Amino acid sequence: MVGRRTAHPRAPGGAGPMMFIEIYLPAGRFDTGTRTRIAERVATGLVPSGGAPEAVLDGARAMTQVVVHEPVAWHAGDSSAPPFVVRLTLPASVKPAEAGGYYVPRITGLLAEFVDDPGRLHREPHAWVQIVGLDEGAIGALGRPLSSTDLTRMITAGYRETAPAAQDGIDPVCGMRVDPASATVTHEHEGATYVFCAPVCREVFLEELAAAS
Repeated sequence: MVGRRTAHPRAPGGAGPMMFIEIYLPAGRFDTGTRTRIAERVATGLVPSGGAPEAVLDGARAMTQVVVHEPVAWHAGDSSAPPFVVRLTLPASVKPAEAGGYYVPRITGLLAEFVDDPGRLHREPHAWVQIVGLDEGAIGALGRPLSSTDLTRMITAGYRETAPAAQDGIDPVCGMRVDPASATVTHEHEGATYVFCAPVCREVFLEELAAAS
C-alpha cells in the first residue's frame, strides 16, 4: 500500500483484501465459547475501523472468513503442540513476503489476548503464522474463477455505487486517502491525475475506463 495517510501500519494490498484464515488449536485447549471469540476477534482485528470508507470496510469484513480447527491428531516432534498455528490465504494482488511484516505481528497480538501470559507468544514459538498467496484465478465464486480486480470490485461495490465525484487525494475505487505528493500508483486521464492506494485499484480503474470507451 502506498501513499502517506497515517502513521499506523496498514494491511498491504489495498483497502482490505479478501482473506481466508484457518486457526488450528490443540483439542481441548479452549472451550467452544473461547474458540468462537478467537475467530471473531481475529476477523474483526484484521479489518479495523478507519482508513477507508465504512462501505469498503463492510465489504472487506464480508470477504473475511475465519475457520477454527481442532485436529484429532497433532504431532510436533519432541514437544507438545503449539497453542496456535494459523494459515492466512490472500489473493494474488497481495505478495506474501510483503504481507508478513503486517499480518504476523498483528495476528500474534490478537491471539495473545487469549492466553494467560500474552508475552509468551513473543518469547517462544507458540504462535506460528503461515501466509499463502494464491495465483491469479486460483479462487472463485459465482461458479467461476475470480481475479484480483474482480475481488476488489466486490469489496468496493458498496462505496462505488454512492461515491462522490472524483476528489484530489482520494482513490476513486476504494475511497482511501492518498497523499498526491508521495503517491507512486497514479494514472493521468483527460488532464486529471488519479492516485491509488494499491496497484489493484488502478487496475480496476483502467479496466472500467476501457469498458466505458
